[in-house]
Amino acid sequence: MARTRNSVRNGILVVHGGGNTIHGDVTLTESQRRKLTRLPEGLKVTGFLNLYCCRRLRALPEDLHAGSLSIEGCANIKALPAGMRID
Repeated sequence: MARTRNSVRNGILVVHGGGNTIHGDVTLTESQRRKLTRLPEGLKVTGFLNLYCCRRLRALPEDLHAGSLSIEGCANIKALPAGMRID
């Protein structure tokens, strides 16, 4: 699966190309991981969503969909949302 260009603006992961779907894998740089505080509602990632060590991230959106997910090192995430789907 291809990696997608990502950015974090005002603490929020930006989905490039409009909509709320990212086709491919999402891996953030160290700088982006330090800034990320939330993900957009309705986020869909067709590949691997790697949120490794996003220490400021406190919750995942209720309707998050991803092919696979890593939240290792995200100590402030205390629970997974009921509506989350990992394929």
